[in-house]
Amino acid sequence: WMEGLVEALRTSPAAGGALERRLLNGPVALAARPPKKADALLDTFGFLPYPAGANCGFHRELWNHLGGFDESYRYGGDDTEFFWRAQLAGHRLAFAPHAVVHYRLRAEVPAIARQFYSYGRSHPKLYRDFAGRGMPSSRLGDAARAWWTLLVHAPHLAGPADRRAPFVAQLALRAGRLVSSARHRRCYL
Repeated sequence: WMEGLVEALRTSPAAGGALERRLLNGPVALAARPPKKADALLDTFGFLPYPAGANCGFHRELWNHLGGFDESYRYGGDDTEFFWRAQLAGHRLAFAPHAVVHYRLRAEVPAIARQFYSYGRSHPKLYRDFAGRGMPSSRLGDAARAWWTLLVHAPHLAGPADRRAPFVAQLALRAGRLVSSARHRRCYL
């Protein structure tokens, strides 16, 4: 793992590898966060790619130049924010294909809900901080479809944990976005 990350850091001041989810996780965790193809940096927001904080590295000079992670991101997103600032300051990020971390996910539905709620809370803050630099807004139609899908699938709450987990994860994420949109006065649903 470390060799793969160091190799990428030879040509770039920051890099990240893949998170492998299958090995350490059971069906409930994988239902909430299905494995994805791991051949590039993350691009969740359609803005700039970024490595996951659980599998990244960077040169100390970059850390010092940018002032580290923004600690005002109390609910997550601090890694995303850091790597976006790095790119906007002209620094290149690299994907390290041989730096693979076996990543353990939350396995219990309440823990999954807390984590996704926190993720949702960070998204409007990211939008507030980066909309002026090109981060696209969330689409109202997409949000409406997501809420409609949650409403239609509400009976999953009474089902087994592996059916509840993805429903609860998305509900928590959307609720976190709603709460944080009001707090930051930026609509990112």
